[in-house]
Amino acid sequence: MKQDRDAGDEFALAARLAPGNPDSYFYWSLAERDQGDFTKETELLRKVVKLQPGNVKAHIMLATSLLDQNRSAEAVAELRVALANDPNSEQAIYKLSRALYSTNPEESKRLLDHFDRLKAQNAFLAQAESLGNQAFHAFTMQEWRESIRLYTEAIETCGDCEIESALHRDLGLTLCRDGQIERGADELRKALALNPEDRDAAKALEVIRAQNAPK
Repeated sequence: MKQDRDAGDEFALAARLAPGNPDSYFYWSLAERDQGDFTKETELLRKVVKLQPGNVKAHIMLATSLLDQNRSAEAVAELRVALANDPNSEQAIYKLSRALYSTNPEESKRLLDHFDRLKAQNAFLAQAESLGNQAFHAFTMQEWRESIRLYTEAIETCGDCEIESALHRDLGLTLCRDGQIERGADELRKALALNPEDRDAAKALEVIRAQNAPK
């Protein structure tokens, strides 16, 4: 409702009642920022990161608040902490690159290049996930060939992305449903090579071996 001052009073009361709850300080900091009080915002966000050292979002917000006050060295330190917690945080990488633009142009350039690579990788991952979802829908409709086509395209798009093993497993299961047992088993073995803890892939291979065992 944009009643930031009243909201701040309520968050202050909440913080007194539960001083160990980082949420009170986090949302209180938003109210202070909306009122333009960056000094108070910084104070509150420091309490958040003290209570939650691994809170990447809070470290980035604290760095942003510090940058708004021209406290660049402190901001850079917070962004480095954020990246230590999440080396693939696009927001932290980009902000650190910008913060270092004048003082350390070489590192700034390396970070910006890394940011561009991450954006490209994440775009491929998003496309692979979309294709995987379409393939799963085709699977549920028992459209095996269409599902196989989509899973295959998803794997090609994915490359070595984080869902590669799941895509190989799902393609393997679909191939088996289509009667292509040998190809399906190959895909299941690829899935297990990438993720030995994949119980679904292991169980499917056990069933295939049992069915092909000499009687």
